[in-house]
Amino acid sequence: MEATVESSPEARRAQFEEEYLGWIRRVAANVSRRLARLPDGIQQELLRSYALLEDTGRLYRQSPHAERIHRLSNGKTRGHIILETDGVDIFPSLTSPNPGVLDFAIGMGRRFYFRGLWFSVLGFNAAYLEKASDKMLTFAIEQELEMIRIYAEISAEAKVSQRVEDRAERHLNIQPDELREDERILMEISDSQPLIPRPYSEIGMLVYIETKFQEIKSMGVPSRDEAEEGFGSGLFKEFLGWEPFTRKSYLIFVSEIRDKMRDAFSGYA
Repeated sequence: MEATVESSPEARRAQFEEEYLGWIRRVAANVSRRLARLPDGIQQELLRSYALLEDTGRLYRQSPHAERIHRLSNGKTRGHIILETDGVDIFPSLTSPNPGVLDFAIGMGRRFYFRGLWFSVLGFNAAYLEKASDKMLTFAIEQELEMIRIYAEISAEAKVSQRVEDRAERHLNIQPDELREDERILMEISDSQPLIPRPYSEIGMLVYIETKFQEIKSMGVPSRDEAEEGFGSGLFKEFLGWEPFTRKSYLIFVSEIRDKMRDAFSGYA
């Protein structure tokens, strides 16, 4: 009986939440150490940005670079919602077994179900859109378009394709010096922009869809069949079920950053 209780969905969720909040606190400590190395003016500006982004409606906005993105994608992004954000997404590294190692992302492609329609969304860091070369931005766009396609395959129970980055990199003939320059830009941006846990960033995208629904409704695509409709409804329900915890975790994240910075200023860290 005890084993059954421990393996119940409620127990697994409680364990996940505990582990995730532990990760959030470790990341906040990492972020506060990064902040402490910056000039005071930048520190204060970043702390204000983290606080402002407690309002998920501030995470994403319509991007003025949409036409450039459409051009670089040869029109493949038309029909997608093109957004930008001041944040840089963070998540546990996909290549390191150490949960303290972070990956940074300046782009995110997602497919959301809302009110009976599927919306494809591309979001990029605003500073990256200003600084990236056309070639490297094309690389980023292709990666995120492939991610959206994978989400569509999953919803249709289709076979998922091979690793995204490898295909895009070979297609564009990306050179090592171009990758190094892109990495330099990413590191520069990650030191000057708020770092946002990816689940919270995903909420920001859905909030944009909810808020702008009447304006963007024509960009939504109906499900292909009853199976995909059922998948979408279940996905949205699951998303709503996690939303309060995800919002709470971001508030804890920002609070921990502020507390650790205050301790540092007081000489306790």
